[in-house]
Formats: sequence, structure tokens, C-alpha cells
Amino acid sequence: MIFVPTLSFIAMGCSEPAFDSGDKEEIQEPQEIENIEKLFDVPEGPFDLALHPEDNRIFVSGNASGKLYSWDHSELREEVGDYDDIQAIAFVESEFYYTITDNGVTGALVRGLGNDGQVVMTQSSDGTLIRWPTDIVVTPSGDILMADFNAGVVFSISPNEESTIHTVGSVSPETLCWLDGHLYIGGEDGIWRKEWPDGIASQIDTRPALALEVVNRQVYAANSSDGLFPIGGDAMLLSELARPGSLLFASDVLYIVDRIGRGVWASRFEED
Repeated sequence: MIFVPTLSFIAMGCSEPAFDSGDKEEIQEPQEIENIEKLFDVPEGPFDLALHPEDNRIFVSGNASGKLYSWDHSELREEVGDYDDIQAIAFVESEFYYTITDNGVTGALVRGLGNDGQVVMTQSSDGTLIRWPTDIVVTPSGDILMADFNAGVVFSISPNEESTIHTVGSVSPETLCWLDGHLYIGGEDGIWRKEWPDGIASQIDTRPALALEVVNRQVYAANSSDGLFPIGGDAMLLSELARPGSLLFASDVLYIVDRIGRGVWASRFEED
């Protein structure tokens, strides 16, 4: 059993971020985050995280390694299967989905674990090719949304596998999260919010976001320079991490990927 030290925060409502492009509050200089611990290393470095809905194992895709791992909170093991070019990962109910890319030229959404992966989608209904899908989020209605860094759009795949594309503010969307009917989009050009599916995307934070996650009903982001921060709020430096990537919040613990430093880190968040 690994002990994860406590890091307490006041939970903030997320439906109204602390500032948007028209009304910004002063952001304080970032302070070093306290009580963060490395849980395990991934040999090739981790890329994305997903929580198994039944046994609470954490799945980790390798960074440009073609490998998939699972961690049962005590031991990391490699999953057997063909995972060439694997990127983003997610569970939709009990089914495993992942994205693949050929160096950003062409990509696909794949369903299934092991050697039974089936390609679900390579392009939208209008012929727009999937190129570099870097993140997946699932809506309450079961739609799968994919951020495509190279195509510059979000792909939406319905449960009956109909697909559409959406512009989302960011010209190179890299990370997604969902809260209260809104899609949050992060990229090097900042953080955007869009009422799904037909709202107009608006920028709500100018800081880059390599990862987004909902923590106690507040959207948090991470990047290399600012560290970890709630949208519109003060940052907490992650100086021990070379390049923070995917975030996963589960059972009051925030898991943080370090894509260059090869580790998966964690800190406990308590709702006051």
C-alpha cells in the first residue's frame, strides 16, 4: 500500500471560472506544490492515464513506445497485445478505447484490449482525416470526443459511431475535460470553454494546458512552466516533473504524468 500525502484545497464551482477573456483577476506568483509523491516509473515514459471502471486499476499508455501498462496500486505490469502507436486511452463503460497516430500524418480510434483491437474511425463523416488524436473524453450521453492536435478540431463519435467535427477555439487542441454540459479544451494557445455541442468557444485562461481534469468540480490544468493550477487561479509549481502531461482524479487522489521524467506522481485532494 502506497501512502499518498495530503494536499488540501478549497473546492470551487466550475460553471463560472474565476476569470475569462473579458474580466481577469490578478494571478499570484506560483508557489511550490507540497506533499507530492512519485508512485512508479514507466520504462519508456507515460503518455496517458485511464481508470478501469470495475477493478480500479490505472492503465498507462507508453510515450511513443507502442506499449500499454496497468498498475494495481502495488505493481506495474505490461498488458499483452498489439498497441503500436498508442496515444490517448479511455474506458467507455467497460470497453477500452485508444487512439493511434502515424507521426501525426494519419490516426485512428481503436476499441478493444489485447490483440482484438478494432478500428472504429479514421475520418469524420465529411472526410476530415484523424491525424494526431492526443486526448479522449466521454460525455454523459456516451459520445466520445477526441482532441486532434494536427487536424485542429475535436472529433465527436456517437454511440452508433456517427462522427462529426467541431472547431473549439484552440488551433491545436491537445487536452479535454467535461463538466456541466461544457467541453473544456486546452492547448499551447490557452484554455477554452464551449457549451456542447453548438456553443461558441470562448477563451477562459491564456496559460497553456497540456492536461485538464475535473477535481472536486473545479477544472485544473497543468503545463511545464506554471505547474498545476485551477482555471483562473494561482499555480502550484511541479519542479520535480520535467513535463507534466495527463491528469487523472480518482478516489480523492490526483495522478499526474511526467512525460519526460517517466514517472507517475500523485497527491491527495480533500474537499473542504
